[in-house]
Amino acid sequence: MKFYIRKLSVFFIINLFISNCSVTNTTKQTNIKSTSLRETQDSSQIEKSELITLKTSRVPGAGMGVFATKDISKGTEIGEYKGKFISDEEYWKLVNADEWHYVMGLDECSYKFTNGIKYIDGRVGNFTTRINFAPEEFQNVKFKKVCEKPYVVVIATKDIKKDDEIYVDYGPNYIYDFMELPEVKNHFNTERKKLKK
Repeated sequence: MKFYIRKLSVFFIINLFISNCSVTNTTKQTNIKSTSLRETQDSSQIEKSELITLKTSRVPGAGMGVFATKDISKGTEIGEYKGKFISDEEYWKLVNADEWHYVMGLDECSYKFTNGIKYIDGRVGNFTTRINFAPEEFQNVKFKKVCEKPYVVVIATKDIKKDDEIYVDYGPNYIYDFMELPEVKNHFNTERKKLKK
């Protein structure tokens, strides 16, 4: 994303993109700019599925977004969160360099199948790593951790129509400063009016 966000506790970073994580904020909050792969990576190089395509997000400033190419039923598994498995050392290097924004923490139950690897670096991942955040009423998928491969899957939480943008929750304790930008607020206010029709 192009957006400015706040980095909360390091523990939360481990659970990035997981909507049901519980976090204690123990570090000083600072404003940082997230790494914007959406601006630098050619979408043709990103693995997709027959269910989705990548194009410019409808959210102002969000860069690339994920869109349905056909109707998708609630409960459908859209894909798995792919990327490079990284060690604790590699993970902390990303944290220290403020390049952790696409890291997914795995469930503890999966460690025995990953030889203790706890993280997936989605910077070189597939389309699931490019799903944007939106307020709850617009979210139509969720990330679900599982113990065995593929470890993290994307599940449709409602029926999704062809050409709809796909949105997910990044977690309840993540602070989205970009949501206060006038153009973003106006966008979602306009979309809310459409939902009420």
